Amino acid sequence: MPSATKGVKNCCIRRVGSTQPGGRRAATSPAELAALADAVYVNIGTPSPRWADGMRLAAAQARADGTPWVLDPVAVGATRYRRELVADLLRLRPTVVRANAGEVLALAGTVGASRGVDSLADAQDAHVAARTVAREHGCVVVVSGPVDL
Repeated sequence: MPSATKGVKNCCIRRVGSTQPGGRRAATSPAELAALADAVYVNIGTPSPRWADGMRLAAAQARADGTPWVLDPVAVGATRYRRELVADLLRLRPTVVRANAGEVLALAGTVGASRGVDSLADAQDAHVAARTVAREHGCVVVVSGPVDL
């Protein structure tokens, strides 16, 4: 994991005492675990339908409880499945979206700004897109990279 990504994630976790419900791939009661958390971090990683269902449940529970939650839309621009999953999660109104520049540009509709998990843009390239995504989804957008935005 790049240091900026790890730094943002760890900062979010330490600052608000959050949890990733159920650990990396467990499908056991993500909504129940989210209900116990001070904040929830949803990293789409390598999603499977079962894991994606758990993410939706955890995010929905966080929203219902008024618990802050962070969405990390890893490689959102890479496949239709990822774009659809992230669109579902964005409808659950994350408090924060943490993404690299390519992912933020993909969220704003720009095609080709990433190659898998690697951004082909830097944080400054995504400044306008980050503001657009933040306004559209009512959240804070953090753009990670060599220099975070």
